[in-house]
Amino acid sequence: MVESRGGGDFIVSTSEHTSLRDISAKRVRVLRQGTEALPVKVSDFGSQFLAAPEEQASRALEQALAHVKPMKAVQALPSQVFYLALKKASPEALVAALEHCSVEQWERLVDYDCWSAGRLRMPTLASWLLLHRAMDGEGKKFLQRFRDLGEEIQVASVCSQFELINEDEFDKLKDADRDPYVPLPGNAGYYRTTTSDERVQEFYDALINAAFQNDMHFAFAMLGHGAYS
Repeated sequence: MVESRGGGDFIVSTSEHTSLRDISAKRVRVLRQGTEALPVKVSDFGSQFLAAPEEQASRALEQALAHVKPMKAVQALPSQVFYLALKKASPEALVAALEHCSVEQWERLVDYDCWSAGRLRMPTLASWLLLHRAMDGEGKKFLQRFRDLGEEIQVASVCSQFELINEDEFDKLKDADRDPYVPLPGNAGYYRTTTSDERVQEFYDALINAAFQNDMHFAFAMLGHGAYS
């Protein structure tokens, strides 16, 4: 059960969050795929860094990004090391690391940084996801990273965050009240976001735009969940 508590945060019961982790753990692992082809030992990017401080994890990420096969090297990093390394990464390294990371590394990053006592912290999640927006002009990678998080987080992140109105309702609004509303394709009505957080607002606008460009059915499904949940 997902419950909105205001302030851009959402509560998911501990049992459901645990279930989400269990489901994620069963997904096909990308972490170790192709590591046997690397001309270095997997352990160079692996277990020796599991208890490493941020500085050592940062060096591991730098080595991985400089590798002849950076994607395989980055994905060979344990998820905890990958997350710690991002804390010290430069803006350029941060974007490169996110572009190369596996689905599991991305899911674990969100688990580590965007949850607090069962609470999904939307401003933090929005900031991470917006880093993917600059990776391609059409928003495909940005949208895919959102979908990689699974249905539980997708629903929690849009819960009660949109308002939908039809053409008649829009026409009855005063001119000043119409500004927040965005027209839907095909004269299907209008929507607006209800958050007061500017960063989260930016994320929702980018997400809906990317969804309409790449998967209109998914866009309308998100708006429906966000408006009626």
